[in-house]
Amino acid sequence: MANSIGETGSHRACSSVTAFVGDTDQWENAMSDALQTAAEARLALDLSRRKHFRLECSINTQFEAADADLSGQIIVKNLGLGGARVDAPVELPMPCVMQITLPSQGSGTDPQPELKLECQVAWTVADRAEGPFPTGIQFTDIDDTKKQSLFRYLAAVMR
Repeated sequence: MANSIGETGSHRACSSVTAFVGDTDQWENAMSDALQTAAEARLALDLSRRKHFRLECSINTQFEAADADLSGQIIVKNLGLGGARVDAPVELPMPCVMQITLPSQGSGTDPQPELKLECQVAWTVADRAEGPFPTGIQFTDIDDTKKQSLFRYLAAVMR
């Protein structure tokens, strides 16, 4: 027996299908919007359930560690609201303060601009003769506005 929420959702879905029959462009746009909304809802649910949710990814980005006099390219392997796991070309000292610049993501109706984040090294794997060196970074000084930008960035990466 379906509950009232399921019936309401089914009714809305049937109404939407009926409204778009014969208009392929409108149908594709509506489906694209629905999938985008569903992906963002899934991300919000995962972030609310898990304190340390991380999105698996592979994003080439720039870093600058002024206090260690290092800069270059790193690869972000997973990304969350609190930090990231990166592959660094060199062993980064702990607790090295640094900045990463995530490149712009997405296209179409909601592209996300590049995002600069202040962070510090939380852990690193130092038992290697040469890189890449898996490294955990924790975001620092991240206010609500920056968190919202990072959330939208994560949603764009998921698409």
